[in-house]
Amino acid sequence: MGNPAKPTALKILEGNRGHKPIPNNPAYPLAEIEPPKHVRHTQRRVWKYYAPILYRAGVLTIVDMIGFERMTKIYALVLDAEKEGKFLIGLTKELRFWLQEFGMTPASRAKIDIVKPIKTIEGYID
Repeated sequence: MGNPAKPTALKILEGNRGHKPIPNNPAYPLAEIEPPKHVRHTQRRVWKYYAPILYRAGVLTIVDMIGFERMTKIYALVLDAEKEGKFLIGLTKELRFWLQEFGMTPASRAKIDIVKPIKTIEGYID
């Protein structure tokens, strides 16, 4: 197993010493940060806390909403289970996966490359 992929921004900063093609990452519109109406209770609180943080960081775009909704739901289930004294191993593993996907762990933040998102969806969808 080789070294993990270096973020695009770091390759550019270092001068692309490996001379491999630099990927052209797509820019997607930022997502709405308000939770959908069907999101309730603990999941809504998780959403309202993390969505603005990820939005300002340029991580939460319109194409991320399905994964973000899943992450907030899993996190809410884990929090509710812990209040009842339960520990849900399968859900905590899935939560860890989603936290890594959104760059919400120290190691995963080093791996993500944020492309400056576009502000609107206007003209993006035909």
